[in-house]
Amino acid sequence: MSNKEYDIDEAYNPFTSDEASKNYANADFLYEQSAVHSVKFLDPSSPDFDLIVDLGAGTGVSTEALFKAGAPNLHVVEPSESMISENKARLGETDVKFIRAAAENFGAHFDKNVDVVYALNCFHLFTNLKLILDQLKKSLKPGGRFVFNVSMPSFTFDELSTEEFVSVKANRDFYKALEEHSQSPLIDNTIKLFNKILAGDTLDMVNKKGLIDAFFEFGFKFDNYDEYFIEGNAQAQKVIWELVATCLITDGVERQSFLDNTKAPAKMLFRQAYFSFIVNDV
Repeated sequence: MSNKEYDIDEAYNPFTSDEASKNYANADFLYEQSAVHSVKFLDPSSPDFDLIVDLGAGTGVSTEALFKAGAPNLHVVEPSESMISENKARLGETDVKFIRAAAENFGAHFDKNVDVVYALNCFHLFTNLKLILDQLKKSLKPGGRFVFNVSMPSFTFDELSTEEFVSVKANRDFYKALEEHSQSPLIDNTIKLFNKILAGDTLDMVNKKGLIDAFFEFGFKFDNYDEYFIEGNAQAQKVIWELVATCLITDGVERQSFLDNTKAPAKMLFRQAYFSFIVNDV
């Protein structure tokens, strides 16, 4: 059987270029750890599941992990055509179905018939949580689950280890340097979040309790939570920085000069929070 694509929606995505997609693929060795842990967090091969959605699937690291784990009737939702191409190339010939749509409107392609929606390494890109949750309600069965992971600075943890603090500071410094080459509200907001974390001023930032309360308000009940640590070296961090720079600095020579002058600590530690919520308004 061959890959299928249907019901294409035109949607804006800042990561649509082929170059950006290939750089995301370069970071696969990090994203694979997140994807594998998500399968352990909630096994998609449960006999209770008939249809799985990989939302914001990007270049297909999560899709491949879900497919290999036995996710039934797997549907990929991704707004970037170039990333869909990378995803298809990774999977080869499968019966996975592809929908080109944004998270903000993907619910139109389903009718409360989805058992689980996985959104891996993309939750920080959702600018309107209520809108996303409305789309989830259109797609998920009563009692269906939404699984996602999130990390700093979009999310904050109660306490940071020394290694995490060093990683946060290095990323703050990277974005401050990036701001000199690219003007973007995304950069400014990211710097502010990192500064608040470093200062311990996190009372008004998104945390575990805040997310649980927000989801409950919109008709979802808390199901499960876990934390997972990814360890990396300076080269691993620079790979992540390169893909960010590719999306925000268009001139290749300028971008390479900027990257050549970035410095990362020898050891980096990335903590991720995993959540599962269940549609509760049945």
